[in-house]
Amino acid sequence: DDILIGDVLFRYRTGIRTPAALETDLDSHSQNASYPGFFTLIPAQEAQLSNLSRIARLPITTLLSGDSGTGKEVLAKSMHLMSERTGMFVAVNCGALTPTLVESQLFGHMKGAFTGAGRDEPGYVRQADQGTLFLDEIGDLPLPAQAALLRMLQESEVVPVGGTRPVKVAV
Repeated sequence: DDILIGDVLFRYRTGIRTPAALETDLDSHSQNASYPGFFTLIPAQEAQLSNLSRIARLPITTLLSGDSGTGKEVLAKSMHLMSERTGMFVAVNCGALTPTLVESQLFGHMKGAFTGAGRDEPGYVRQADQGTLFLDEIGDLPLPAQAALLRMLQESEVVPVGGTRPVKVAV
């Protein structure tokens, strides 16, 4: 289903991994909540924010799409604050990642994986474990990195550069 808030299209879906007990009507997750970072006097937008509040509490992958400057990151941070996630909110501008190091920056690396890798690093995805990972300008990533992110979303795991075993993540 889609929700339009201002110029931002919010799309949510339940995944195959979602337990059947969680695939309930969104209204069962409703509660009176404020919307961190938002205020509106427009009734139609208020109704959409109410939906956003309920969706934020579900353990589902979400996609926010909209033009640059329309508030996607603000919406994502607001969702994180409304959610019950205990981890950090991690925002990543994918267009600013170094092309040769993008997988290390996203998924982390093991000590000695490459020249200069003097210690294990978690990467952005593992930093956001149990929290929210906001990926801005994802289309700017090299295609192999996009494929690795898709795998991470499907399998809820990453393999750090230089690692041999997947690490479970919940973002």
